[in-house]
Amino acid sequence: MSRQDEVRTSGALAHAVAEHAKQAIGPNGTVLKVPEDDAQLIRATFIAKLAEAATKLANGEPLR
Repeated sequence: MSRQDEVRTSGALAHAVAEHAKQAIGPNGTVLKVPEDDAQLIRATFIAKLAEAATKLANGEPLR
């Protein structure tokens, strides 16, 4: 896979995660209902936790 393909794939993955977070967390969230004023911070925290878990999996570390 070329560097350009990797960047494109990473961008698509980031977009998909962000879209999922918008649907999952918010006033009408499918996972967590929170006021819109709080949603941005909670979505960012959710995305950060997903990234942390992905990094651990990639490194062969256990998820705790």
